[in-house]
Amino acid sequence: MLGRPDALPIEVATFREDVGYSDGRHPDSVRFSSPNEDAQRRDFTINGLFFDPLSDEVHDYVGGRDDLAAGIVRAIGDPRQRFDEDRLRMLRAVRFATDFAFDIDPATWQAIVERADAVAAVSPERIAAELRRMLAHPRRAAALERLRDGGLLAPILPEIDRRLTEPTVRADVERSLRALSLAEFPTAMAVLIDGAAFDEPIAAAFDVARRLKLSNDERDAIVAILRARPWLVRANDELWPDVQPFLAGDHGRRSLEAARAWASDLSEHREALHWCEERLAWPAERLDPPPLLDGRQLKQAGWKPGPEFGLWLGRVRREQLAGRLTSADEALAWIERMRSEA
Repeated sequence: MLGRPDALPIEVATFREDVGYSDGRHPDSVRFSSPNEDAQRRDFTINGLFFDPLSDEVHDYVGGRDDLAAGIVRAIGDPRQRFDEDRLRMLRAVRFATDFAFDIDPATWQAIVERADAVAAVSPERIAAELRRMLAHPRRAAALERLRDGGLLAPILPEIDRRLTEPTVRADVERSLRALSLAEFPTAMAVLIDGAAFDEPIAAAFDVARRLKLSNDERDAIVAILRARPWLVRANDELWPDVQPFLAGDHGRRSLEAARAWASDLSEHREALHWCEERLAWPAERLDPPPLLDGRQLKQAGWKPGPEFGLWLGRVRREQLAGRLTSADEALAWIERMRSEA
């Protein structure tokens, strides 16, 4: 019924035929066509099915029903032409195949291998959109393997592709990706970057974020997860004030999820990760209590604003988290004592 608040949006388009793809993405022109002709311009047979809600019929002009039943991703018509029309379709073929555990038709796969380098011409934003879906999916390790085997990873993430030529590195990365539970894209990307054994994983994360034009939030999440790793896998050997900022921060749960994946076959880290899990279960007021002091209170105590503010507030925070200071009055008295003894 029109106007129902719970009704799903319906997108309406006319049947059309595309004419020419000079830029490898957009048709040069379009013209109205029959349903059969419209189906022929689409990417894969499993996407070329039309459902008529009035007659309750599925119209199949391209063999999509058979391929759907057989679990095959097959380009409609000449796969080379389909990929020349839109190079992103090569990534979509890998995503569909891995998401649904389908096979890729041999002729379609061969066309991907032959044209893989051309995916570099696709906009970074569209590439990133496909990678987000692949890496957030439970079969993310299989997607990565297919991207490498098809030659698609090298033009997208060349530094990671080079690292994965080493069998032991590749095995470690795939193990860690499989060990992730249903994870968000930043977590999986952090695991991938760290597993690729970069000497400077933080710098590599910035390079990847810049190339794919990731959002600042995504970039910051990936970097935060990477920075947390060395602290979390040995957390029970560290001082709580050193570990707390990573666990109580915006990306604490993501960071712990990544740490579990990295350490999935290292029993010596299990105790540390269990220690972290216990603390993440603490109430918020215990995990991340409000600071005892702030700059306003130091001013009221007669301090002049300056570089010392941050230094002493940081030291008070550490003492608070360690349980040695419990009130603002105690904190102010402690500062005065420390300053007099210096």
